[in-house]
Amino acid sequence: MTSGGLRTPDVLMRAIYPEDAAFVYMLALNNQWSFRWCITSVLPGIELFASRVWHWTVGRFLLLLPSGEAAGLVVLHNTDGSEDFRTLDIVFADWEFGIRAFGPVSEVCFDYFFGVSRINKIYVDLPDSLHSAVHHRLPDYLHQEGRIKEYYFLNGHYEDRIISSAFFEDWASTRKSGEAMAASQLDRPQ
Repeated sequence: MTSGGLRTPDVLMRAIYPEDAAFVYMLALNNQWSFRWCITSVLPGIELFASRVWHWTVGRFLLLLPSGEAAGLVVLHNTDGSEDFRTLDIVFADWEFGIRAFGPVSEVCFDYFFGVSRINKIYVDLPDSLHSAVHHRLPDYLHQEGRIKEYYFLNGHYEDRIISSAFFEDWASTRKSGEAMAASQLDRPQ
């Protein structure tokens, strides 16, 4: 596994480079439960996609396996600056690997984004089948807020959309002294 970036035991999260555009494009357009912004009536060409894909995002990471193979993508978006909440999307190229890796990857993402910004709340939306598969691996500070019935169409049937969120205060309360990047609102970046 290459050096640098954020890590879990199974994944390196690094910045996205121009040469990653084809993988990101494939993942956004071919993944069954990918980002909301890819669901349009017209599929953009890769040039338009590459020029607009990062609008309203604050964080973007490519997920790499120890072999160096691209395995997924992390995007934190809804960053128009008018609110202090964001939405975290984690998309994996392989569903089974995503079930195993989602919990640790989401926890590293919460640690990073809460630690380096003034975000008060981060939302995570998941189809019910993924939520059911990973709920025991999710951080304790991630709480289900809602359910939208039959929102996603996956594998030939409709699934509910589970909306969960984490508040900064709940996240910070789970961190021991010195373990968190920021322990109070006063310590957070302005």
